[in-house]
Amino acid sequence: MNKEQILNGIIRYFDCEVVPKVPTFIQWAGGAALYVAMKKVDVVFEKISTNEMAKAFEIVDEGGNINIDYVAEAFTDSARKYGKLLFNKIPGGPVTFSDQDVILLKQYIKGER
Repeated sequence: MNKEQILNGIIRYFDCEVVPKVPTFIQWAGGAALYVAMKKVDVVFEKISTNEMAKAFEIVDEGGNINIDYVAEAFTDSARKYGKLLFNKIPGGPVTFSDQDVILLKQYIKGER
């Protein structure tokens, strides 16, 4: 997947899956964080797409596209093995990220949602 597909999927995931479940403060903070990330996405993708280890592990192909199925599968397996990520220092209550969230995020990135 290219950087636009990935970034658009992350934004759709945030808007559809996170925003309805969190207080306005987190919506604002998360939206601002995504805005900042969008401004740096070219730098991040350049570093990933030219990284020899990322190529060796087949995270990126020769065209610099990220193998989202492969990456999502790795994170899904890790989440199932080690449990949910818990962000409990967020005002308004804890937020978790699970294997099901990884699957949903992948679906948003691939345009399946």
